Amino acid sequence: MSWIMPVFVALSTLGAANASLFLLSRVYFSGAREGQVPDISAMIHVTKRTPLPGLLMNAIVASIMIQIKEIGTLINYFSFVEWLSILTCVVGLMWLRFKRPGLDRPIKLPLVIPIVFSLFALFLVVVPFYAEPLVSLTGLAVTLSGVPVYLLGQLYRKKKPKAMVKVLGNFTWFWQMYLQVCPTDHKP
Repeated sequence: MSWIMPVFVALSTLGAANASLFLLSRVYFSGAREGQVPDISAMIHVTKRTPLPGLLMNAIVASIMIQIKEIGTLINYFSFVEWLSILTCVVGLMWLRFKRPGLDRPIKLPLVIPIVFSLFALFLVVVPFYAEPLVSLTGLAVTLSGVPVYLLGQLYRKKKPKAMVKVLGNFTWFWQMYLQVCPTDHKP
């Protein structure tokens, strides 16, 4: 009976990887619809109706991530950044609850639940930072390196240089033809 636990761990890991594959490709898809990543990511395959460019971007990111030889280090990078993001979102939602009480909220929990959750998330951010500060700082630096990219993207959305529009248009057209994808009917 000692084989049961490893089998369930393997099945759980497989299920999490499957969910991540479906979820992350749609994150790229939604980001492109909002103008935060290249337009090609908001396109779907003409016959399979899947966000193929998003799946390929996910594969590229995964290929970069597996270059880290130590799985424990990769887990620490990922968990630190993930829990920091979750903590930021929950604290932001609590802040909005007080600053903008009139916003529509489909789900409203008693305030004690997000506070307790935030304390656990804070624990999951602080302990790895204390245990392995270099790994945590590296994960934080990689995450914060996205801020200038985001700001450049926002600047691009406001003032589109003609040369950049042409380059990105050609880039999108090439990959659209190569991957056989087309835009959806969504209008932002």
